[in-house]
Amino acid sequence: MGGLDRMVINAREGVSITGNAEADAFLRANADGLLYAALFDQQMRAELAFIGAYRLHERLGHLDAARIAAMDSDAFLELFRRPPGIHRFGQMMAERTQRLAAHMVERHCGSLATMWADSPSDQQLMRRLAALPGFGPSKAGVLVEALDLFGHRPLTDP
Repeated sequence: MGGLDRMVINAREGVSITGNAEADAFLRANADGLLYAALFDQQMRAELAFIGAYRLHERLGHLDAARIAAMDSDAFLELFRRPPGIHRFGQMMAERTQRLAAHMVERHCGSLATMWADSPSDQQLMRRLAALPGFGPSKAGVLVEALDLFGHRPLTDP
C-alpha cells in the first residue's frame, strides 16, 4: 500500500491524514503546500513528505513562490537541513524546490490554482502537472488525488 493510499484510509477513518493535525490543517488551507508536498514525495514516507511542506512553511512563514525562488540557495538549504529535516535529501530537494518555485512564478503567476482555473479534466491537469520541474506522470497523479483529498479540487474523471 502506498503513502497516498494510507492517507486516504486515514481520512476515511476520521484520523489525521498525515499523522500531524497541524500539517493537515495547513494543507487543507494551502494548495501550494500540496505542490511542494508532492515534489518531496520521493524516497521517503509520503506522510513525512507532506509534513515537510508544512515544516517549510513554518520555517519561512510563507510559501510565496517568488520569495522562495529569490532566496539565497545556501540559506534555503539550511532551512532544509535544520532538524527535523524537511527531506532526507536536503540539498537535492532544496534545489528542486527553488527551481519549481521559479517555474511557478514564470509560468503560473506563482500559484498552483492557476493550473486548474479553466476547469480541466483530471487527465488534462495531470499532463500540465507532469510538465513541472521535478514532476512526471506519477507525481502528477499523486498531486491530483491530494488536491481532492485535502479539499482543493474534486476529482472530475470517473
